Amino acid sequence: MQWNIKKSARLKKTITENPKLMTEMSRQIEKVFREFKISLPGMSYVFEPRVFSFTDKESPEIAAKSRAAMLEAILAGLIVEEIGSSASDAIDVSRFRACLPQCGPLDPVSLEYLERLRIVENVADDPVPIRTSGELMRRIVGDRKLMYALTEALFPVLEEARIRFGKKEGCVFTPVVFQSPIYAQKVGAARRTTDMPGFGPQLYASADPTPEPAAMRMKPLPGIIEVGGRKTRLVPGVIIDRWWWVGIPAPELLRALEVVRKYR
Repeated sequence: MQWNIKKSARLKKTITENPKLMTEMSRQIEKVFREFKISLPGMSYVFEPRVFSFTDKESPEIAAKSRAAMLEAILAGLIVEEIGSSASDAIDVSRFRACLPQCGPLDPVSLEYLERLRIVENVADDPVPIRTSGELMRRIVGDRKLMYALTEALFPVLEEARIRFGKKEGCVFTPVVFQSPIYAQKVGAARRTTDMPGFGPQLYASADPTPEPAAMRMKPLPGIIEVGGRKTRLVPGVIIDRWWWVGIPAPELLRALEVVRKYR
């Protein structure tokens, strides 16, 4: 599989520059969460898009590729100066190991491939408040109806916005969960969109998810992130140990964005 870092960054940029699209995708996620009684009291989330490509022969890798092989492929792809990464970034393995993307809402084609490998119909726990990224990911990938509901809710919205993927190209929205911010503060700034890295997906349902933000060196900082380039803009997101997560935000982050825009 190929992890399309550049296309992932472009998709994030497209979503964050289109308030109507971003709001509608957030609304769709909340609608599905209410239907399936997904509870996140005191918590917020961001679903970050990650684009990848594959061939028919490679399709089993969607669920079978090991974490070590995934990390190796990601680090190799990082050593590309023009996207704002460097060899020193790639060497800092701990930075990326803690944020290895896992599965969330997945494009319809890749979801069909993944379902061929499913051996358990439903492994979701009874509805309980979700406190961590791992708990939310496990709930999504462990409930077939929920997984399909999120896919059917999100990808038609992208299609309507003329965001399409190739025949052998997929996209997963990886969730990160963190404590809801109390204030609509700005938490960081970047000169370029490419300064905010993004990887391809790690698609598997595991009882042993990658480390949670609480185990990292830096506390998650949710709020409004200022992104530079030719035209500076504000995006809702969260920073975890130098990692920038932007994409589909929880409703409270959309409200924070509107508040900060008023005072900018």
